[in-house]
Formats: sequence, C-alpha cells, structure tokens
Amino acid sequence: MLKIWDSLIKYIGVAKVEDLKNSNKYQKFLSFLQDDLFKTKIIFLSSVINKISSRNINFQNQALEIQELQNQTKACMFEIASLLISTKNIPDSLHLLSNKPWETNPDILRKEEDFINTINIELNPDLKQINNIKTESVRKEMLEFCQNYLKKLIELLADYLPLNSKLISSLDLVNLPLDIDEFKNKALYINSKFNILPPIGEAALVQEIKDLMYQNLVWVRIASCGSSLSLWDLIEGTYMKKFPLLSQILRYLHSLPTTSANVEQAFSVMKLFKTDLRNNLKEETLQSLMLIHQKYQHEPIIISSEIYDSYKKMKKGLSQNKSLSKKTSQEEGAIESENEDDVLIKESGKRKYSDVQVDPNNLPFTDSLKIQKLTPTEI
Repeated sequence: MLKIWDSLIKYIGVAKVEDLKNSNKYQKFLSFLQDDLFKTKIIFLSSVINKISSRNINFQNQALEIQELQNQTKACMFEIASLLISTKNIPDSLHLLSNKPWETNPDILRKEEDFINTINIELNPDLKQINNIKTESVRKEMLEFCQNYLKKLIELLADYLPLNSKLISSLDLVNLPLDIDEFKNKALYINSKFNILPPIGEAALVQEIKDLMYQNLVWVRIASCGSSLSLWDLIEGTYMKKFPLLSQILRYLHSLPTTSANVEQAFSVMKLFKTDLRNNLKEETLQSLMLIHQKYQHEPIIISSEIYDSYKKMKKGLSQNKSLSKKTSQEEGAIESENEDDVLIKESGKRKYSDVQVDPNNLPFTDSLKIQKLTPTEI
C-alpha cells in the first residue's frame, strides 16, 4: 500500500470527480491518505509486521535444529520488547512481560527521544519525521499510538510464545550439557514426556550419560561446528554405538519438527506437482519430485553427463518394456484367436454329416471332378 500511496491519492481524486454519487465516501478516503499522521501510523505498523515476519522466516527454515528453537523464540520476543523497553530493564525471564511491568514501573520504558531514535534505526528511517510534528498534542498522540501498540503486542507474544516451557528449555539436551545433573534431569524429563524408553531402562540411561561425560568431548564439540546432529554422529562413529539408550533419546529429539511450517509448505508444493491434469502420478514418482524440489530449492539443478546417460538408459528400458508388453499382448491375442478357431472346428466336427447340405453344382471344380454323393454309412 505504501508503494502506491501517491497513485491512490490521484486515483481517488479522479474517482471523486467522476462518481458524484459516492463523492463523500471518496473525500473521506482522500482525507485519510493526505493526512501525514495517518501515513506515519501505517509506516509504523507495516515496519513492525515486517520485523516479526523476518524473524518468522528463521522458524520456517528447514535447517533449523531443535535446540535452536528456544533461542529463536527468545530472540523474537527480545527484539520487539527492546523497541519499547530499555535493554537493561528487560527481565531475563521474558515470560514476566505478560504481567505488564510498565504499569507498575513506567521508568522501564524508553524516554521519548530514545524511543523515536530506536524505531527510526530498527524499524524505518521515515519514522524520524515524528520529531518534525510541531503540534505537541499531535506528537503525543502519535507516540502513544506506537507505544500502546507495542505494549499490546508484547503482552500477546508473552502469552503465545513458549517462553517458560520446561519442555522447550529441555530440548538443548542435544547439545550435551556439561553439567551431569542437568544432563541427567533433562534426559529423564524428555523420556517421561515422550515415553521413548521404558522406566526400567532409566537407570541404564543415567549410567550411559555418566560414561559419556567422562570421555574427552572437546574435539567433538569443535568438529561439529555447532550442529547437534553432527555432534552425535561423531560420537556414535567414534565410540561405535556404545550409548544405545542415549542415542534413542537424541535421535527422537532430532526427528521432532521445530514448526508445522515445513509440513504446510510440503503440501503446497505437492499441489503444484499433483494437479487435476496429473492426478494419476504414482506415489513413488511424486515422492521423487518432492525430494528433487527440496534438494534444489535454493540452488540450480546441474544435469551432468552421468545423470543424462542414466535418464537415456531408463527411458530406453521403459520403451523396451512397452514394446515387449505390446508384443506379448498381440501374441496372447493371436493365441486366443487360434483357440477360438479350434473350438469352432471342434464344434463343427461334432455336427452330423447328414446335416451338412452341399450343392455340387456350385463348387468351383465340378467341371474337372465328378462328385459322388456319399451317405454317412458309406463314409
């Protein structure tokens, strides 16, 4: 809308003149569009939404590992809260922001000048024009609008996001906490929530945790480059699957989806492949197309000579199968035809010769041969 703002003003101005019946309605729209304060509000709202959307892209990233979910959630909340509240006044436990601490302690909010500079830098440079509002009451109204919107947004995010979830905070188990008690408690809590191992196996799980933490894991942590999945792959490869119970816990956690966005995107992509005109696609073909799309979603597809030769070989095999199938069908049809002729012959042989009426005069060789009528007894 902001990109076509000037065009909207021109369009509504023309429509107001041409459509006299709705002239008052167009005038009302025109007065809003020509109001600089209204436009500034739209710029502010649009900028806040864009900031949240940019953070939401991280949640939709298929490369997002499960232990990063808590950090991304806190980062989203912190970025919005820091627009309104000084960073030093934001509590470590972000879920406490749902209690609206600014109502009991207004001093935690940014000062007027600091607030304008913050939204100007972090949201949109056009918001700096708030400083140019000369009328004090109008300027105050604009600031209250922005602050009240952020207060409500922070309140809703604090209630919606799992900022105080014990389950979410336990997911960093995949990073192998250095403290054995913390590691043990989180592993047992995860197991109690998902019933991965039977209760009788928890003692053995605790022993595996202790045995693992006694190993030198410094080089493994460095080699994994921050990836928890690579971290456990290196451990399993090094210690030859010495920790089977712990492996079940960590593999289970890595299989959990961070958000439902990936599933929704997969269904949307599937609709592009399996359309009304291609509704007979085999499940195997559809799965292959989906995997190719996922693999080359953000990089170009390079068809090597190996892939091309493989395609030609596969296509030749399909053609041969079709030809063989067609030839087999023709042969089966010919056999069925021969069988039908044999049946007819056999059926005709069962008929009595006396029932067959033959006119010797109509035969093509009656001039050269003498036809003798024989009775069935003579035959």
